Amino acid sequence: MANNEIKNETNDGLKISWFGIDGMLCLLFIFEAVFIGWSMIHDVDLVLGRMLPYSAMLVTAWVFLKYIFQVISFSRGTRK
Repeated sequence: MANNEIKNETNDGLKISWFGIDGMLCLLFIFEAVFIGWSMIHDVDLVLGRMLPYSAMLVTAWVFLKYIFQVISFSRGTRK
């Protein structure tokens, strides 16, 4: 019985809420896809040549730095 109750409690936290952050991220993805497609069709060089590469670099650097900080904090926690 205890395992079943724990499993139900963990499954409750994994539900997708379309009116919360999950729905917003789905709408943001659709908006980005439409915007990039429109930019490709209409040859908007600012978006394709500047905004997309720089935003991809920023997101990649952000994820990498977040990972590095997690690794460093984990390694400091295990030394204590």
